[in-house]
Amino acid sequence: MSITFLNVVHCVIAVFLTVVVLVQPGKGGGLVMGGGTSQSLFGASGGGNFFTKVTAILGVLFVITSITITRMNSTDSDKSIFDDSKSAVQTEVVDSPPAAKKTK
Repeated sequence: MSITFLNVVHCVIAVFLTVVVLVQPGKGGGLVMGGGTSQSLFGASGGGNFFTKVTAILGVLFVITSITITRMNSTDSDKSIFDDSKSAVQTEVVDSPPAAKKTK
């Protein structure tokens, strides 16, 4: 499977997940597009269960695609990000000349 295809699928899932979360009816009214039309479309109590299931499925797919993309991008799983860093920053201490005495 191509990583580009997987990135596109991941973005599509993210957009659908965002839309589904914004459309579902909330306890405080929330952002329900179209007023009460979503409740009449899915029934009085069926809308909550439908959106809950769709949100859970999309959430699981989002996590799976995230992990898959991460695993495909890692070329060497034994390598750490600290392997490339310098062991210690060495600073050179330079003796400064003695300060000149102030004369009035």
